[in-house]
Amino acid sequence: MTVRPGLNQEMIVDRALELAENEGLSAVTMANLARSFSIKPPSLYNHFRNLLKIKQAMASRAQKMLYDNLSGAVNAELEPLERIQEMAKQYVTFATCYPGIYEASIIAPDIKGESHKNREEPLLQLLKQYVAPFELSEQDRIHAIRGLRSLLHGLVDLNKKEGFKLGVDLEDSRIYLIEAYVKGLQQK
Repeated sequence: MTVRPGLNQEMIVDRALELAENEGLSAVTMANLARSFSIKPPSLYNHFRNLLKIKQAMASRAQKMLYDNLSGAVNAELEPLERIQEMAKQYVTFATCYPGIYEASIIAPDIKGESHKNREEPLLQLLKQYVAPFELSEQDRIHAIRGLRSLLHGLVDLNKKEGFKLGVDLEDSRIYLIEAYVKGLQQK
């Protein structure tokens, strides 16, 4: 195996996301990444301290991609229910179209400190915009955002695993659940 000229962190993260997208997040290993560049695994350590650092960089990029996708759904002219419905549809569509990237966006490797906070901040701020019309305390706003992401992730996971084949379209369930979620926020 030869040294890959010009190899850099961005190229490694690109390849890692490509691996995650094509083969699943579990396929992102130092050995698989090195093999994909026709280099030996120790060469990757010239760019990243370890696999965890690569996954942190993947998560950061994937979060940005999700943010970019969802930020287009924010339309201040829509009613809160319509805004959240549109965002939820975009979220599920993104996760369905890019399952490996989505999986990287939600993985939480043992990240401590500022890098984790900075990685999620734009997405958190965006989601706060969706729940802003409701009169919620800061703590309730966090609960509302966690609840929304949990609801959406559950739908994504059920869709991916083709779970609960109950004869009702999952899209109809999404609409119903978001309506119930918004009604709950309105009553808070």
